Amino acid sequence: MLLMIVLAILVTVAAVVALAVTCLWLAVRGVRRSRTFNRGTLLVRTATAPNRASREIGRLRITLFDSIDATGRVLTGVPAPSVLRDLARDLHRSAAITDQRLGLLAIEPDRALLDRLLPELRTAVAGLARASAEVRGTAWQFATELDEPSSRALTLEVADRIAGLRAGLAEVQAIRASLLRPL
Repeated sequence: MLLMIVLAILVTVAAVVALAVTCLWLAVRGVRRSRTFNRGTLLVRTATAPNRASREIGRLRITLFDSIDATGRVLTGVPAPSVLRDLARDLHRSAAITDQRLGLLAIEPDRALLDRLLPELRTAVAGLARASAEVRGTAWQFATELDEPSSRALTLEVADRIAGLRAGLAEVQAIRASLLRPL
């Protein structure tokens, strides 16, 4: 009987420990995948970089990260055609490849190689940021043009309702005035 109680306690403790470890693992995984954590890590690496070239590479990575992330947020926040979403996915893939190259270049010990490859990657980051901004601009344009007729219709409906309320209020005031007149 005592053996059964001890065994039940051990199983319960093992289950609680397994649950706690799983919850901790999920929390750490969530933090490591979060946008804020990734951007913060890039900022810290950039600020603590040992030389000017490494800091520049860090700034390029942050620019790339912010641009692609902003595009993703805009496309999830506004109605946009699927072709823009496909283009944003292609930009994301290109940005990931460029970011990987920048990360490898940041740890490159050969200064001559670094000086030779950095201008090409600068151009690539600028091109990706420009393309990303164009996708965002086009998405906003689609959202504005799609929402404009419905916004105009809503504005007219609200104006009509306000006019109706004012007319009703004027009628109520006229009735009240006629009731308050002495006979």
